[in-house]
Amino acid sequence: MSFFKNKTKVLILILTIILAALMAVSTLPSKNAGFISNAFGYVITPVQNALERVIDATEGFFKYFIDMKNLERKNGDLKEEISALNSSLREMTDLKNENEQLRSLLGLKQRNSDKQYIAAEVSARNFNNWYCVLTLDKGTDDGVAVNDVVLTNDGVVGYVYEIGTNWAKVTGIIDSTSSAAAIAKRTGDKSVVEGDINLMQNGQCKMPYIPKESGILQGDEVYTSGGGGVYPEGLYIGTVEEIVNSADGMSKEAVIKTGASPYDVKCVFILKR
Repeated sequence: MSFFKNKTKVLILILTIILAALMAVSTLPSKNAGFISNAFGYVITPVQNALERVIDATEGFFKYFIDMKNLERKNGDLKEEISALNSSLREMTDLKNENEQLRSLLGLKQRNSDKQYIAAEVSARNFNNWYCVLTLDKGTDDGVAVNDVVLTNDGVVGYVYEIGTNWAKVTGIIDSTSSAAAIAKRTGDKSVVEGDINLMQNGQCKMPYIPKESGILQGDEVYTSGGGGVYPEGLYIGTVEEIVNSADGMSKEAVIKTGASPYDVKCVFILKR
């Protein structure tokens, strides 16, 4: 066994010497390539080409890997930028909506300069199947009193039923316990507008006890009539969306969509009595 091992070592040594000699010869200056150089080139060239292909493939792989990492980083940066832009857009939209509400409230105040108003913001909402209650950020320190009416440029919101030094709770006009004397402007039909547990979730209330022969129609506007209660005359409540017959068939009932939605309103005016 040792003989074969020694023989293999000798063979490897001889081949190494031959290759070294061939490489040395191939580097000598010569006008024409000799047999040895040609033979060496014939053997080495395919090996060199194969090595170059392996190197190119390896470089391509690592370049692809690096490019993917760069794309992932750029994609992450773009996502963060888009998120920031969306946040800014939401803030701008909120500011725009608030500005429009404030302009509407200012217009309402200017049209009714003979009345005293207190501007307020909705700080909390308490809605369920029975109640529609808003909390405002103004109270007795600001001159607010119980039974003051709350409204926007779009119509009546409700009235103050409980108060503190810097807060006031408002019963919405769609609340199931609420009622207001009302009139259909076009036809002159007088009745009351009441909250209804089946309608309030849709921002609606009802106007029952309308004479059966009345010509009230969908789209007619309804206002407060001032006939007792807390609401003065002439405040817009909403628009008739549907006319139905009463349960006993003796009268009509109108479903009213309120102009000011308690679910969405942010800025309001408190009308001093």
